[in-house]
Amino acid sequence: MTIQPFQRLLLLYYKLTFLFLLMLQSLAVITPAVVQPDPGEPLSKPFPGTFFKSTVFYGSSTASGLLTNPGSSTAPGSDTTTTPASIDTITNSFQDKPGEVTVLSADGVEVTVRDRSRIATLGGAITETVYALGYGDQLIASDQSSTYPEEIFRKPRLTVFRTSTPESILSLNPSLILTTEGIRPLSVPTQLRNAGVPTLLLKEAKTPEDAAERMRKIGKVLEEEEKAEEIISAMLEDLERAHELQEQLPRKPRVLFVYTRGAYMVNVTGRGTSADAVIRLAGGINVVDQFEGYRPLTAEAVVTSAPDLILVPEFGLEMLGGMTAFLNQPGISLTPAAKNGHILAIDDAMLLSFGPRLGQGVYQLTSEMIRVLEEKQP
Repeated sequence: MTIQPFQRLLLLYYKLTFLFLLMLQSLAVITPAVVQPDPGEPLSKPFPGTFFKSTVFYGSSTASGLLTNPGSSTAPGSDTTTTPASIDTITNSFQDKPGEVTVLSADGVEVTVRDRSRIATLGGAITETVYALGYGDQLIASDQSSTYPEEIFRKPRLTVFRTSTPESILSLNPSLILTTEGIRPLSVPTQLRNAGVPTLLLKEAKTPEDAAERMRKIGKVLEEEEKAEEIISAMLEDLERAHELQEQLPRKPRVLFVYTRGAYMVNVTGRGTSADAVIRLAGGINVVDQFEGYRPLTAEAVVTSAPDLILVPEFGLEMLGGMTAFLNQPGISLTPAAKNGHILAIDDAMLLSFGPRLGQGVYQLTSEMIRVLEEKQP
């Protein structure tokens, strides 16, 4: 039998699709919808609880051991260690809360909450806030964007909120689902609600005010409004301390934020992003202000931006292959930041999610900006 041209194309399509799926599996891109932890395995997590790794700078910097104590930092020009006001310890002070609360979800749906005994969260800042409000014991699962506190790695892990499946979430029998408005597919919240589970979508935060509003809403849902206000006050106090610390900056440093999740995704970060907001909060200038959002890194754009400091997510740096691989990215090694050893790996869960630790992260970033500008250049 003669195979027609369209049949040949169809066969080729199936073969290519099969090879592509095999490749994804080999790269561990395809993961189970729910990952159950092995209680016999030691606890591990992709990000440290601190803002920076112990060897965040490369080259001859004296930053070894930098900020290894989360929640504390040494102010430039001082021998005294100062502790930001943000809550450093997370307790589980859950008490039975039988009250009924109705709140407006980010998608315009009124959600009534009665049972808070089995909570599933999707979104790092949401998970962290639930813990900070004392509901860690009631949290039964979180998605893979949640990386703090480390206790979450002892519980079932859902796929990241951008690739959610209602079946995987419902299989854990939650009584309440708290998720970001960025959850995808868009049909998932409706499916969860149709299954009888209250599902609250919370707005993304790119300002301290947005972060405070999100924490207030979670506090209301969990009937911990007073504790939520305490967390918000601590965050705002840390941000005020960071603002005061900026007076020690000789000038505003030029900062480049490179967002990477491995070789397939290396982007520079423009206006209107969480990274842009954090750089400005810390007293710096985002050197990429020609566009909004993210665009692929190019040598010309990187070199002409002439950053004093380059920030990169720690986990993304590891996925890329480490500092050597990062320096081999187009134009990076030619920047003043690279030549002076001022490339900083950050805990993006702390700094970019706009959760309870935002103030701590901004304060520490301001401290590092001061060090970068005061350090004698070779």
